Amino acid sequence: MAREPDWSGPELAVIKRVVGSLRRGEFRSILAAARACQSELRKVRARRRGAEPTVYTRSLEAIHFRIRMETRNIYAELPFRRRQPGEVRMVRRYVWAYLAGRYASLRAATVACAREFSRQARRPRPFYGVYWMMHSTAHAMGIPKLKSTWTPKEKRVLNRYLQWLFEGRYNNSHEAARDCCRALGGSRTYKAVRHAIATRTACSALPMWHGCLRSHEQRLVERHALMVHRGQLSDWLVAARQCKVAIDRANQRLARTAGLKPRCPPSRPLGSIHQAILRLAHERGLRGPRNLRWTATENKLAAAWIRWFDRYRLVHRLKPLLQASEGLENDLADRGFQRTVGACRARVGIGARRLRQEMR
Repeated sequence: MAREPDWSGPELAVIKRVVGSLRRGEFRSILAAARACQSELRKVRARRRGAEPTVYTRSLEAIHFRIRMETRNIYAELPFRRRQPGEVRMVRRYVWAYLAGRYASLRAATVACAREFSRQARRPRPFYGVYWMMHSTAHAMGIPKLKSTWTPKEKRVLNRYLQWLFEGRYNNSHEAARDCCRALGGSRTYKAVRHAIATRTACSALPMWHGCLRSHEQRLVERHALMVHRGQLSDWLVAARQCKVAIDRANQRLARTAGLKPRCPPSRPLGSIHQAILRLAHERGLRGPRNLRWTATENKLAAAWIRWFDRYRLVHRLKPLLQASEGLENDLADRGFQRTVGACRARVGIGARRLRQEMR
């Protein structure tokens, strides 16, 4: 690994300027100072002339480390490096006010405390710094837990959005948590709501439209994939259709017994079940549909479409291969044969090549 070049004089001058600003409290953190320093170094590099010392392109991590090294002697003097006694007293006052019920939630008490910090201090503390200070100060006061349990009213709101999530109104739990947090009016943080929704959905047996297959659904997928492997079903798509019916029936039973009881029972799209069956068959090495030989009647119908395709194969506007494949599939279905359009396409293409070879 190449050694990083030494810091030049113009670069060190910028570093010292930023460190002085940091010491005066003009930046909220060392990271903010490093970002400002990186922007200033870009300007110095753009103004550089040929005879001046080189100003290299420095990463944010390198600038951050250099500023930390420059401030290690004055680190204890930086604003808010340590909690001041006045700050601890203020936080204690808000902890007791929250426990006395003057604030609807811990978040509201933290917002009020952070506002008072910003009014009285020369540099405000960030919200989450005050939030965790409330927790640690309460723990030091002998209060083991500040967060209150969910009230019945909050649980009703949470259950409503969980029900809508299972009904498919939301694409994922993030969107449901965002709207639920707004409906709660700020009494719970987004992280708390998101954690509650994720925990409830994981514990529930009900599936979500865009979620992974539940254990009972996976068992049904495996059962229908094995039915194709044993020859009890003709192909994977037929197995997927029957599996979807079985999964929908099982999920409807779960919806009736679950506590949420969504109005629209959760369902799985056919494509997702089909892909799950194909994935399982590939992982387990299951044998697919039987490749039956074409009968004399099928070959006779195919020969007519092969001749038609060979006659019009250069007329691209007619899409001859597609027309021949679909036409053969329809003629075979009328006679009671089941062949896919893909199988008919392959039969027509191979037959046309053999026909041209025979005519040479």
